[in-house]
Amino acid sequence: MKLTTLIENLKNDSQDLINESGLSLYIELDNKRILFDTGKTGSFITNAQKLGIHLEHVDAVMLSHGHHDHGGGLLRSVR
Repeated sequence: MKLTTLIENLKNDSQDLINESGLSLYIELDNKRILFDTGKTGSFITNAQKLGIHLEHVDAVMLSHGHHDHGGGLLRSVR
């Protein structure tokens, strides 16, 4: 399994990534690609691009729960 953090509230000094309150993870497991949560604003998309992750190849999207900082970015991802 490979797990990549796309959004979280802590800034990683080694990369020029956006951070915000919330969570978004990209998971690769058994040739499947899963997007787990979408953060607050959709900035996970920008971070994925910076990390070379192609979200158009995602097989499934999972939301952990209905709070805005875990599913708010979903609206941006479908535009």
